[in-house]
Amino acid sequence: MKKLILICLFGVLISTACFAVTGDVSVEGRLDATGNISAANFYGNGANLTSLGVLTGITILTTASSSPYTVPTGVTDIEVILIGGGAGGAGGTATTNGHAATGGGGGGGARTCKRIATSPTTQYTFSVGTGGAGGSTAVGTAGNPTQFNAAAITANGGSGGTNMATGLTILTAAGGAGGTAGATGDVNIPGGAGGSGYRMSGTLGISGTGGASLYGSQSASVYVPAAQGAVTGTAGALYGSGGSGGVAMRTAASQTATGGAGAAGVIIIHEYK
Repeated sequence: MKKLILICLFGVLISTACFAVTGDVSVEGRLDATGNISAANFYGNGANLTSLGVLTGITILTTASSSPYTVPTGVTDIEVILIGGGAGGAGGTATTNGHAATGGGGGGGARTCKRIATSPTTQYTFSVGTGGAGGSTAVGTAGNPTQFNAAAITANGGSGGTNMATGLTILTAAGGAGGTAGATGDVNIPGGAGGSGYRMSGTLGISGTGGASLYGSQSASVYVPAAQGAVTGTAGALYGSGGSGGVAMRTAASQTATGGAGAAGVIIIHEYK
């Protein structure tokens, strides 16, 4: 009986140091009696494991500021996500009875992500890209780039949608390109392109959608109205999406439609210690 009790106690003590793994792992270090591992290096399934640190806060910058971003106390690394400004959609003018005009949507802002080793109280200048204005008789205005650390990290803005001339025949107005990816981050992703506007006749047509960004969905198209009028495009949503195109139709008086404005970009900073 004594031997059995000793064996059981020994098994309990050993069990506190057990741990499960999903692959082959070797450890350069030691394993203590409570199951904690302290090691200089881990090797397993082809990769060294490096600590990403502990997330201590998130800062969101939505407007340009004369004051720089200051690294908080205790923070040693930051991960900066930038979204460029969305571009404006375009519209057009219907100047002749029975005519219509539709516009293309603006492109969405690009995304750039960069991890930076830093230290508390370090300051970084930044600029959040504004969205572009919608156009009517001209292309939509491009979105502005979002920049961090004196423009060392940049996410480009989208390009404006194309306007359409008055008419009643089938015609397409191209959407603007999404912001180009660039090469200043660890991850660089282009923005979504704006959709094309289509006119099928003098009474039938649809504008182009605004291009999406990582944090902004496509803005909705608008349609040729049932009666004479001009419909402004939908503004970009959330951060960095482009505005959709506008639509105009004339039955008596000239009508001018403007594309929707693009949404401003954003900077999101994950702070680690």
